[in-house]
Amino acid sequence: MEGVPDEDNLGLWLAFLQGVSVDYFQKGRVLTVQAPTIAEDTTKHIAAYMAGFLRRSAGMIWYKRRAFVPKMVMMQGTDWTFSMKNSVVRRDYENDVAGTEVFLCVVTDTRAESTYQVRKIAAILGRHDLLHDFMIALVGKAPSNLDQGLHFKVAGANSDSDLPAVEVCVLSYERKEFDQFETRARDATCVED
Repeated sequence: MEGVPDEDNLGLWLAFLQGVSVDYFQKGRVLTVQAPTIAEDTTKHIAAYMAGFLRRSAGMIWYKRRAFVPKMVMMQGTDWTFSMKNSVVRRDYENDVAGTEVFLCVVTDTRAESTYQVRKIAAILGRHDLLHDFMIALVGKAPSNLDQGLHFKVAGANSDSDLPAVEVCVLSYERKEFDQFETRARDATCVED
């Protein structure tokens, strides 16, 4: 059959497809497919740490619940559907239902992807009343025109090294700051916004 990978490559294709992330925007009938990145490897550790913290937080509503990180979550609004892998904490393992997300984490490796993910998170915020926090991190190769005033070197690094400069940008917001974030995200055209 044409277009179907042979048995030798089938495992590679299945691994590739498992790592793909898909977002769908009904309004423009736009399907965004992102190839596998390192993001899932990073977000699963951050989300697992947050879930563990919530489970151990005596005196909070989480204490008697079993916060957990599902492998895949499909988040839906009236105009969009987003897939999120190993990056969401839901509040109760016993009651695993949509809308019970309490924490989101997104890691990107390019500025363009960061801007896209910021807009995606802004769309999600209005639909999830239980969401308390989210984090977006950009870890990637620094652009050559990066403002040197914002550039830091690792202590002990060799200044004539052939290693590329790396930039790290982290956004972290709590519920009380969501309105401020949504306003900034709506007008954002680049990472600096």
